[in-house]
Amino acid sequence: MTTFSFKMTDADIVTGIKSIGNRSRSLRVDIHKILCSMTNNWAADGAVNVCAERMTQLLNEIDGAHKQKLVNWANNFCSFTYEKTDDGAEVLRYDGKKTKLSVQEWADLKAVNMFDFTPDNPVKAFNFQQKLKALIEQAEKRMKADADKRSEDDAISIEDVTAAKALLHS
Repeated sequence: MTTFSFKMTDADIVTGIKSIGNRSRSLRVDIHKILCSMTNNWAADGAVNVCAERMTQLLNEIDGAHKQKLVNWANNFCSFTYEKTDDGAEVLRYDGKKTKLSVQEWADLKAVNMFDFTPDNPVKAFNFQQKLKALIEQAEKRMKADADKRSEDDAISIEDVTAAKALLHS
């Protein structure tokens, strides 16, 4: 087992990376097993309210980056809806028209891990130079606009645009 610290050797880092990869995969499988167990209990006992309560507990325990994945999965397979209560609590509510879960519905949801159901967003590059160039062009266009098309809140000076251009070309 890897011991993590703020001053790990390179060998410890490599071992730690492998450990994180294994634990990450294991955690995803464990979450799916819990979801399947919750829904299996609902299918067997008919207690949709307990299933929604347990999913709400899971929703409030998982990493914020994965909450939307759970909400999407629960909505699609269980017809649960996400709500925020007046006091700010996040809950999954069941639909009163969908209180039973068939064997086929359970088999369908068991086949789809929530992490696969909603794919991660691809990483998007932040092209600072391109955004700065577009901002400069927008500022120059705004400066050339008729005075009646500008707002008193338009705070664009030629000095600022010149400085931005210098930064762009540095």
